[in-house]
Amino acid sequence: MSQKIIRDKTSDISSVLRNSGISDREIGEISDMILGVNKRRPFLGEIIHWMVDADKLDYLPRDSHSAGFLPSLVQSVPIIDSIKLFKEHIVFEKRVIPYLESMVFAEAIYYSNIHYHPTVRRADQTLSRAIKIAIEKGAITPPEVQRMTDNQIINFLKKIGEKTSHLASKIQNKTLHTILTINWEELNKGTINQVLKIRDNNQREKLENAIANRINSDPDFIIVDIPPLPYIQEADTPIITDEEEKKPLKSISKITKAITENHPTQWSLHVYSEKEYKEGTESLRELLLSQI
Repeated sequence: MSQKIIRDKTSDISSVLRNSGISDREIGEISDMILGVNKRRPFLGEIIHWMVDADKLDYLPRDSHSAGFLPSLVQSVPIIDSIKLFKEHIVFEKRVIPYLESMVFAEAIYYSNIHYHPTVRRADQTLSRAIKIAIEKGAITPPEVQRMTDNQIINFLKKIGEKTSHLASKIQNKTLHTILTINWEELNKGTINQVLKIRDNNQREKLENAIANRINSDPDFIIVDIPPLPYIQEADTPIITDEEEKKPLKSISKITKAITENHPTQWSLHVYSEKEYKEGTESLRELLLSQI
């Protein structure tokens, strides 16, 4: 939720808050809390926007249960009970370290089984491409997209026709093909850093055009998926020591340190295409890396 939207006196959110008797100053504080930038009382923002916040303590145990793996791994109550304030910031007592370690472990499982799962990534990137095309052709605006559920936006995209409809059908039916995968261990650190730099700039579009030319395909149906490096925020959870010092969990817990150091190895780059490519992936790999 954008701070600008909340502070904007003409926005729906701001109007609802104001009609409820909340002053502009209080609306500003609410905005700061949501974004975790409340300087006067930072712990208020940390409750709802932080490395271990109320949202995570709610969805991690709930989603673990729904996904069917280790539903009791995250125990919210002991974690909440160990909260203390240290210089207006939230910290946790040492006794809760085993529970925080379980939370770190749960997040690691989430990355591999949900967030970074190949099927999830492919569907997410296909949907993003269809939305991008729909926005560029003026069929919908970003705020309109944000107000829709997943099913609503997919149904809308199917009605537009042409490329957006075709891509939307690929999410639920026969998916795009994965024609190239490059794993973490295949690249050196320097190359990975270069790859990450092109996640959100025009160079990724150039890569897609080059691959489309190589396999004789439409660039809109070529998707170079470059995820951000996986990062477990909970590893930096502040622990208050017996000496009243604040230290990050990963500096105290060997388990947390081991998980976080190994975690980036789950990263991989994928190229999705409507057309299969049967001439071998090595030439595509060389082409992609030569463009970086």
